[in-house]
Amino acid sequence: MSNEQNDIEERLQAHMDASDAAKCKKAEAANGKAEQDKQTETQAQQLAKISTAHADLFHAPDATGYADLVINGHRETWAIRSTSFRQWLVREFYKRDGAVPNATAIQSALALIEAKAHFDGVERKVFVRVGLPRSS
Repeated sequence: MSNEQNDIEERLQAHMDASDAAKCKKAEAANGKAEQDKQTETQAQQLAKISTAHADLFHAPDATGYADLVINGHRETWAIRSTSFRQWLVREFYKRDGAVPNATAIQSALALIEAKAHFDGVERKVFVRVGLPRSS
């Protein structure tokens, strides 16, 4: 075999090795993303389970989802998309796991919880109760 043929074969082999390495790297990246997606899904499912274990989910006639919760010994009703409900949910997750769920998991969980309230919960009218402050 001539030097020219050896050189061509070496370059071809180097090209094939580089191609294989790129395929491996791409597969590892895909596996990492799949693992991350799995973790996100798990957090969202855990958040949804927390909400259904501690809250009574329902929806109003306008299809807004609500959760009835016991807070400091009394019942409160919060819209699922409210800041208060989101903060409560993150706090419950943190109390249970000692970690904070990622933002994507929170959004996915809120969508799932709202769907559960709409399709699995009863329909109730929601009223805003207004009262005077207690005099001191």
